Amino acid sequence: MNDNNFDPWVKMNNLKKPEEMKGVDNNLAHAQDEKYWGYQDPERAPGKTGDDSKDLDKSKNAKSFGSIVRKFGLETTAHGIPRIAGAKSTLGRLIWSTLFLIAAGAFARQFIILVDLYYRERPVTVHMKVVSKDSLDFPSVTVCNTNMLRNSAVRNSVHNELTKAVEGTEILPYYAPCLEGDFICSNGITCLKSYLVCDGAAQCLDGSDEDDCTYGDCASNQFKCEQGSPFGLCLDETRMCDGHPDCYDGSDEKSCVCSIVEFECKSGGNYGHCIPIEKHCDGIEHCNDGEDEKLENCMNKHGFVCDGDKRIPYSWLCDKIPDCVDVSDEMECITYDSCMPGLFTCSNQKCVLQNKVCDFHDDCGDWSDEANCTYAPCEEGQVRCPHGRCVKRLKMCDIYAGCGDNVTDGQCVRSMPCPGRHVRCEDGSCEHESTGCKEDYVGPLPFSYPDSEFQKTVGRALMSSPRKVLTNTSTERCLIACLDETEFACRAVNALRNSVCELLEESHSYSANTLLVSNVSVYFENRKASYPFDKVTAYPNFALQGYIELTVMDVDEEGCILACLGSWGFRCRSVDFWKGRGICYVNAENKWSASVNLVPDHQFIHYELHEETYPYNQFKEYPGVTSSLTEGKKVETSSSMVGCLSLCMNETLFDCVAVDWSTSGLCLLQEISMTSPNVTLLTSAEFSHFEVVDAFPRSFFFKTVTSALTSYNDHIIRRVGLDQCLRFCLEGPEFVCHSADYAKTANCYMSTETPETTATGLGTYYKTNYYKSKTAVCSGDDFACEHGWECVQSWLVCDGVRHCRDGSDEKYCDGCGDDEFLCERGHSHGETCISKDKVCDGYRDCLHGSDETQEQCRICRGFLCDETRCIKKSKVCDFIVDCRDGTDERSCHYPVCNSEKEHTCVNKLCIPLDKVCDTENDCFDWTDEWDCDYHVRKCDEATEFQCRNQYCIAKEHTCDQRNHCDDRSDEWDCLYRGECYTVHGGMDYRGTVNHTSRGIPCQRWSEQTPHQHNYSPELVQDQGLGDHNYCRNPGQAHGQLRPWCYTTDPDVVWQHCDVPDHMESCGEDACASDEFTCTSGQCIPRRYRCDHKKHCFDGSDEELCAFYIDENGKCPESTFTCNDGTCINLYFHCNVREDCPDGSDEIDCVPPEFGLGCYRGRGESYRGLVNVTGTGKPCLKWVDSKHKYIPSKKPDAGLEGNQCRNPSSDVSMRMPWCYHRDDSKDNVGWEFCDIPHCDEVTTDAKSTDTDTLPDDWTKDYKHLLTDDYLVHEFETAYFRDPGFQRVKSEVPPDWHGFMTFSSTPDFSDLQQVLKLSRREILQLGHQKEDFILQCTFDQKKCNSRDFSVFANSKYGNCFTFNHVLNGTKVRVSRRAGANNGLKLTLFTQQDEYISIFGQSSGVRVTLHPHSNQPFPEDDGITIQPGTVTSVALKEGLIKRLEPPYGECSEGHSADFNFSSSEGWAYTQVSCQHSCVRRHMLELCGCIDTHTATYSDDGPKCMIQNKKQEICRQLMYYLHHRNKLPCECRTPCLETWYGKTISQSYWPSTKYLNSLLRVLHSLNNETKKITNSELARRNLARLEIYFEELNYESVEEKPAYIFENLIGDIGGSLGLYIGLSLITVAEFLEFLCDLVAVCFSRISTSSRR
Repeated sequence: MNDNNFDPWVKMNNLKKPEEMKGVDNNLAHAQDEKYWGYQDPERAPGKTGDDSKDLDKSKNAKSFGSIVRKFGLETTAHGIPRIAGAKSTLGRLIWSTLFLIAAGAFARQFIILVDLYYRERPVTVHMKVVSKDSLDFPSVTVCNTNMLRNSAVRNSVHNELTKAVEGTEILPYYAPCLEGDFICSNGITCLKSYLVCDGAAQCLDGSDEDDCTYGDCASNQFKCEQGSPFGLCLDETRMCDGHPDCYDGSDEKSCVCSIVEFECKSGGNYGHCIPIEKHCDGIEHCNDGEDEKLENCMNKHGFVCDGDKRIPYSWLCDKIPDCVDVSDEMECITYDSCMPGLFTCSNQKCVLQNKVCDFHDDCGDWSDEANCTYAPCEEGQVRCPHGRCVKRLKMCDIYAGCGDNVTDGQCVRSMPCPGRHVRCEDGSCEHESTGCKEDYVGPLPFSYPDSEFQKTVGRALMSSPRKVLTNTSTERCLIACLDETEFACRAVNALRNSVCELLEESHSYSANTLLVSNVSVYFENRKASYPFDKVTAYPNFALQGYIELTVMDVDEEGCILACLGSWGFRCRSVDFWKGRGICYVNAENKWSASVNLVPDHQFIHYELHEETYPYNQFKEYPGVTSSLTEGKKVETSSSMVGCLSLCMNETLFDCVAVDWSTSGLCLLQEISMTSPNVTLLTSAEFSHFEVVDAFPRSFFFKTVTSALTSYNDHIIRRVGLDQCLRFCLEGPEFVCHSADYAKTANCYMSTETPETTATGLGTYYKTNYYKSKTAVCSGDDFACEHGWECVQSWLVCDGVRHCRDGSDEKYCDGCGDDEFLCERGHSHGETCISKDKVCDGYRDCLHGSDETQEQCRICRGFLCDETRCIKKSKVCDFIVDCRDGTDERSCHYPVCNSEKEHTCVNKLCIPLDKVCDTENDCFDWTDEWDCDYHVRKCDEATEFQCRNQYCIAKEHTCDQRNHCDDRSDEWDCLYRGECYTVHGGMDYRGTVNHTSRGIPCQRWSEQTPHQHNYSPELVQDQGLGDHNYCRNPGQAHGQLRPWCYTTDPDVVWQHCDVPDHMESCGEDACASDEFTCTSGQCIPRRYRCDHKKHCFDGSDEELCAFYIDENGKCPESTFTCNDGTCINLYFHCNVREDCPDGSDEIDCVPPEFGLGCYRGRGESYRGLVNVTGTGKPCLKWVDSKHKYIPSKKPDAGLEGNQCRNPSSDVSMRMPWCYHRDDSKDNVGWEFCDIPHCDEVTTDAKSTDTDTLPDDWTKDYKHLLTDDYLVHEFETAYFRDPGFQRVKSEVPPDWHGFMTFSSTPDFSDLQQVLKLSRREILQLGHQKEDFILQCTFDQKKCNSRDFSVFANSKYGNCFTFNHVLNGTKVRVSRRAGANNGLKLTLFTQQDEYISIFGQSSGVRVTLHPHSNQPFPEDDGITIQPGTVTSVALKEGLIKRLEPPYGECSEGHSADFNFSSSEGWAYTQVSCQHSCVRRHMLELCGCIDTHTATYSDDGPKCMIQNKKQEICRQLMYYLHHRNKLPCECRTPCLETWYGKTISQSYWPSTKYLNSLLRVLHSLNNETKKITNSELARRNLARLEIYFEELNYESVEEKPAYIFENLIGDIGGSLGLYIGLSLITVAEFLEFLCDLVAVCFSRISTSSRR
């Protein structure tokens, strides 16, 4: 491009550029300039001359300044300015000037926007990235039980009224006036919340809230009570047949059938309707009425009988704890240093009467009362027999105590002294002292180890090959070696004189080998290796308790076993030998027959007869013989006899019916019995032959070998014996077991099917035998049909209808045959009649053992009282009445006292005369101190009573049914409660009738004329007898059915008295107004009621005592005093329920203005206060009406006063009425009362509590309620009055009142009532030792100590894992995945839930950073029990910018600082909680329980304080509407956790058993979990882990910085006006030129 192209405009005008005009004439140049720039130089303007130099200089200066401006305007690179400067016209210049200004304005606007963006808006950008790391800090995990408080802890705390009210079934009505919308009960004066009507639970006292209701159906696992129950219409199935009627009609306890292993409690019990059979007759009453322990139900049971009809286990005897009322279980165990005066102390510490000493009779039991006696000498040539008679020879004695060879018909009693001058030898014989005892004898050795274990025979040796020979040893060491031998059974020893002994495997008794005469040998036979020890199996340190049939005293082990082998009257199966006391308990059962385990007891040795144990009892033994089939069907090897017999029982390849066993271990199994003609028995000393017999339980099955019924297994038990398998099939399963497969692997497969009922039949299995039940086995008392496949209920048997298809249920209804026994309740295998030879055979053949009861089989070996009670013979004629009828002390030949030297006591005891009236109780009944002239001290006649024994007692202690005088004279002549008595037979009659029904006067009970008797007051106590002749019934020995007496007619011994009939209860008329009437009718001063001392002999004055009187006899201030003196909780006054025994707490509870009430139906339940008729006539008192409707005849009709009632059953009496005085007829008339029907009554809104607020309620909150709409919305839509104004108090809470007035059916509005401190929550909440059962982190065990605890207002105790507040180290996850995180097993303890605090079951889980305070109620998940919940975590980190770029906070907030955060980091949630709490405390003066931190507890808000309640709800309302001024910004640094949750059922069925074994060892609480249902209701598994070891980072950064501002400004300048950095330089140059010109002119001016 050439220069001419530089500017099109120049080219067009054919002008040169100014810089090209060098050398041209100046004038020409100026002309050119003028043309180029469009102006004329003024210096060259026409008319001007250049002569004047001044003007020329000025012109030069001006031209230079203008030139600079013109030059800049034309040469600048800024857009628009050259256009303006070069415009040819004014219009052009104006247009370009306008455009330039517009562009400059646009730039100015953009400049302002950019500056505002940078300095005010401060935009940010969000940067997201995923950061991977080798490890991540594991979060803190907080777990809480969704139930706040433990039921058991609250129940044992000062808040126990909470559980009584909330967990009970009683929701009390309240007295009128009724609240709006509530239900009015039929009595017209009580009201009920509407949601309680028709809920199946009668809350009105008359049940009217459940009248005319239509109910729905219940769930499949519930029982429907047609008439409702306290729990509602539907009951949980666990309440059915639990022994407690829950339905109002008791239908849940009807048609309940107990199984064969249970006992039926008709009255129910603590185990329910059916109790385990082992609890029957165990000495503890489990049935409500004690029928399981009644003597008539326990005749076939075992134990110690006391108190007439009570049976306790023998193990309770002599345990230093009196279990019998008469303390007879401990009486025989007391050891005396010496007996009381008048008694002799035996060597065995027994006490006998002194006159029994040296009477030739063993009264002590050890003959010590006959030792060292001095007798009158016999005539010469005679000896004295043990009974005292002198004879010529010992053989002539009827009873002889020697055991020598010269006496063959005597009785050997080694402990009895020998008669005359004879002495007792070691063999027990009596030899004359002149001849002495023989040195060589045969008999038991003295009892010292080891001799006591052997039977010694001098001069004898057993002809047998020794198994072991010992040399250079003593006899003692030889015997010990035999006892300690382990290689073989050492049964005998030949001890030679040359210090050599032979240990023998055989013995004279065991093998019948001959004893040879030997002068150099002594033969010792191991007592326990021969008879009778070879007949039993020993179990040292064990005993079988509860099955004792006979007790044998003073025996050794051998004698104990012999007592079992020689028993008669019952079948002995085992014995328990008490080693320390020499007592033998002979049992009718063993552990196999009774199906029980032995009880560990180191004092006992238990022996069981071989023939009565399994498998011995399945065989009959033939010792010393073997079958001719010596090869056997199968040859086995067994070291023991029991092992061989078991092989036969379990054989599957053939039917084993016989066994030959050799002592060498050879076991031959036979399939042919010895009854076969092809078999003979051969003699063999080493063999024993056994034949299988038809015995229980195999006798109830048909056997098929090598077979099994497969694919029909209903129940499997493993590792059991054949007997256990078959017995379980008969007795164990709930289903009817018809067959069983028993495999050699000891597994039992039971089935309800048989080959006949299946299509497949039996299969062949070489290791299994099949057993088919001969008859069906039905549960409980059900009847098994004879064909074996059906069961019918017991009440359908013999009802005239055939229910079994074979008619067997009606087959045996006409009685049994002459040789049969009728079972009371049938037989468990379909039999009603059994053979009489099965009665008393030791086996219970009848269903409940009626063939083996003591009534049937028992033989009293002592003394039989009144045909039911058996006492020891030693208790007969011992001066103490042990039998209720006194027969043990009748016809006794008591010694006659020497009247000159002795005094005869009333109990026939003889004491020296000088013992009479010596102030001592020598007769043991104080009768020796009666009517004495002395006085122990003078009694105060005003306050004291003089006993017959001269002692003084307080008068208030007389006639209180307790023996204060020791001679019971304080209970004589007592009138306890007039003529009233309640017990059938009149045993509690204490009236004053003293003549018989025929008018004969009664004989005094203290006298013995004209009739002698055993009912003297000193002998028969606690029966109302005394020194009077009032009728009583102290016993029924003569068949008395009501009170009676001995008559004064010598010809008439006794007669019944004419006394009133018994009553259901005795009224209080007998007691004065200032007295308390005991349950028994006894009257005591009212001041004795609830004073911590029992004054009623039945203790009823101390029953139902929630509070006790003070020293002044007054109730505490915070209680209500009943009219009878009882103190009750003040809250119980007027609560509709009668809590005072006399009902005085519910008197005058209805305000008169609301007493009108209303009625429902015919008004039978009306209890209003109206006492005038419809015409205004006053009602008469019902008691004064002289008609049939009086209180005594209608006690439940409310006829106590003169109010209108309807006691009539006549349907024409359609509404309440009353009697009135009819003056016109001068008699009593009746008339209906003007009372409205409840259906016509609507609740008066004026008398109810409403949600209205006070008019001035806003005055304290005007600074918050700036908008009238907030006030309106709060009043109309948010505020709810709790309606608890009529509750008596909130501190402590009136829980029954709160429940009565609760407006929510689930009582959730009561959660705010309980005000607990932090300490109380920690104590009453769930404990971490119980809640956290198992814990692992990163596959390493952790425990409860790794958790910190804090109190939460909703969930109670919460526990945080991985906390760092106490300086603990943060746990780190170095691996991802489910196995490397936290695993917890949590126990919810649902049985500890309280309904209002635990409405959902589960665990609340919160995940949070270590320094953040957890809020489970706001942030968390709830996991349910019975599941394993897996939580996979994803960590995130958010970084926010501080001001000026963001609004985040580093924790500097006035609201957060108000909170006592205990070192927690700042979070927005904690700040908001703190803000609400701060405003609530400032404005309301209290803190709500939901906002309390339990670290800085302030006063709690009260629901009944309406001002606080309004303020509390307002704070929450404003907070929800974001109108509460809170300074709570988001934190600048925040960590969050994303969660992926999955669940599955847990634990599995297979895992459950192993889990329970582990859990049961942790604590007692976990032992309550016994099955899968309880496990799934109470256990929860939690797994928390990182899904990946990375975290998501979200970070804010400034989006607009200063460099952006400068760039955007420069870009805007260039966009709008074309400015650039070059342009700026041009402007600077232009400014410099201007400054230079200015300075030039200034300098020129100064020169001039």
